[in-house]
Amino acid sequence: MIPPDHPDAPKYWVNETGGVLPRVVKKYLGGSSLCPMDVMYMRAYFRQWAFSPVWDRNPHRTPESERELADLRRRVDDIKDLRGVYEWLKLATAMGMDPL
Repeated sequence: MIPPDHPDAPKYWVNETGGVLPRVVKKYLGGSSLCPMDVMYMRAYFRQWAFSPVWDRNPHRTPESERELADLRRRVDDIKDLRGVYEWLKLATAMGMDPL
């Protein structure tokens, strides 16, 4: 298992020091709508999460899980609105990932 502070581990929003991403995530978790800029921040956050090299090192990966990961990575760029954020998160959590 790779520790959370390892350079290849996905970076959690709660550790973001710029202040923007935590505000956006809290807004989403609170049920508020997101403006286009908020969606952009979520998409960027999910992109770094999905493309973290740690997922490629899963010792339990199967051909199906590799296809799911490739699909999740491909779909991150399709996030254009709040529904896209929700749909992407649904896919990620179904794979056992919880970026929020």
